[in-house]
Amino acid sequence: MSMRKQTLVTALIVLMFALAVVLRVVSFPRQNVDTKGYLNWYSHFEQRGFAALADDFSVYTPPYLYLLWLASLVRGVVDPKLALKLIPTAFDLLSAFAVYKLVRLKYPQGQAPWLAAAGFLLLPTVILNSAYWGQIDSLYTCFLLLCVYFLLTERPAPAMWMLGLSLAVKAQAVFLLPFLAVMFFKKRIPWPTLIIPPLVFVASILPAVWAGRPFMEALTIYVSQSGEFQQLSMHAPNLYSFAVGHPTWIKPIYYSGLALTVILLGGWVLVYARRRFALTPRLVLLMALVSTVLAPFLLPRMHDRYFYPADNLALVLAFFAPSYWYVALGYQVISSLVYALFLFSLTDLQSNLFLLTAILLNTGMIGYLVVRQWLETREEQER
Repeated sequence: MSMRKQTLVTALIVLMFALAVVLRVVSFPRQNVDTKGYLNWYSHFEQRGFAALADDFSVYTPPYLYLLWLASLVRGVVDPKLALKLIPTAFDLLSAFAVYKLVRLKYPQGQAPWLAAAGFLLLPTVILNSAYWGQIDSLYTCFLLLCVYFLLTERPAPAMWMLGLSLAVKAQAVFLLPFLAVMFFKKRIPWPTLIIPPLVFVASILPAVWAGRPFMEALTIYVSQSGEFQQLSMHAPNLYSFAVGHPTWIKPIYYSGLALTVILLGGWVLVYARRRFALTPRLVLLMALVSTVLAPFLLPRMHDRYFYPADNLALVLAFFAPSYWYVALGYQVISSLVYALFLFSLTDLQSNLFLLTAILLNTGMIGYLVVRQWLETREEQER
């Protein structure tokens, strides 16, 4: 690359980072129902301090509440709404670092990794999720990205540490488990390292237990969370959204969906665990992406934000295999459409149209990715 072109690319990257900052600053003042709920939790820490960790006032796990407690310590200096949104924004930066490290594996020289990191920070769903909405999907997803990075660099123990941290923050980290099961059967994850994630999870709840929360209550928080929402879909772009208006069939569909998910994901794991193909970075990333789109597509009671890990991984895959650029673009469109249902004032007609479009696009995209994975691993097998 000529010196002039390098200078232009560097200038573009700097502008992208600057724009990412500006868009976040503009988004920070926005409020919604979820933000108000977080502010109530923040107020609880203002009143009770660290001792609030003993109380059952939040549906979130202790690791996020530790960060919320730390945020409450700067009250009077940092506005509470800003403090809340700075938490996921900080993890946006960690995710951008993970994206940089992943893409650096493909391009050890040059500016592509910086371009990927800057592009990540400009993804609409990343900005909307953290800075605009105030959600914390970046907290668990950044660790999933690092988990994939460590597996690609053949360091399974740190990968399992990252998985443990992700699981300690959000149960949605399980979307990567089918992929990890394949990696286990491919002997990329030694069985002794499997003890690491549960140990990390237990360690993550100990400060809350020390503050006074019952150990079993903290340990089983995901069990108590499972009954919080009864709808088959919370605007998730999957087929369950077509069944949300049939309360009589909610339980049969729910349990049938769970059974079908176990069968299909179990079959997916067995097929690719037995199939012989080279674990190239491209195929590893493709499998990780398929895992994170299949799981929330097949499972009932999913939310609009649950394809967030797929949004992130699709961008990384596009840098490893540019022919997948439209997958990265597609998931930005799909997730943005369903985010709009909650974040913006839409008419019923617009909401139905946005959701239907997202479901159809996602169904087609997942079908395409499953076929591409089959064909690409077959090509590797035949060589």
